[in-house]
Amino acid sequence: MAKHHGLVLITILGASAAAFAAACGDGGGNADHSEGHEGETPAECQAIIDACHAKDTGDPTPVNQCHGFGHAADRDECIRVGNEPTFDGTTCPQVCVDAPLPSN
Repeated sequence: MAKHHGLVLITILGASAAAFAAACGDGGGNADHSEGHEGETPAECQAIIDACHAKDTGDPTPVNQCHGFGHAADRDECIRVGNEPTFDGTTCPQVCVDAPLPSN
């Protein structure tokens, strides 16, 4: 059952990439995510965004997917993805914490 949830989450994350791209531009790592979006970003989603933004190159990687999910999800989904293993048993925030900073 857990593998099914991971597949569904990856599908959702992939679908949210377009929304993320519009919200963050090129993933350059220095945009302010605290304002400028429709409505207020829930703290649980902002935590995912903050963990991932500087490490997101814009390439289709788990970091990019998690970053996009933080932008596209609602509070309940961000709580779930923040606590439920998604990528090889790792949560989205941990995926981003563990990722290296991109080299420019």
